[in-house]
Amino acid sequence: MIILRPDDRVEWPEPALTEEGLTTFRGAVQTAVDACIAEKTLQVGCGMAAVPATGTSSDGWTAVEGTVTRTLAEESQRNIDTMEATPGTTSPPSCAASRSAP
Repeated sequence: MIILRPDDRVEWPEPALTEEGLTTFRGAVQTAVDACIAEKTLQVGCGMAAVPATGTSSDGWTAVEGTVTRTLAEESQRNIDTMEATPGTTSPPSCAASRSAP
């Protein structure tokens, strides 16, 4: 047990991820992104824009439910591969993502 006086100042260490933690974090993000882009529906539940469901596009194609194919741009994949994670101080612990500097 630690007993502190009211004027004692305690400095706690800043939370930090190990390389293994960062790899796990990036892997979890990749798994979520892969699941999102694998959905074949016009609307997805992961924040991506819905594919227009009615009419024909200016390019002449018509969207059909269950046939949508999504891809991830190379730049987006690089962002996932190099993203940094900042550990939070919440309970349970969590991390916030940020882009790493080029």
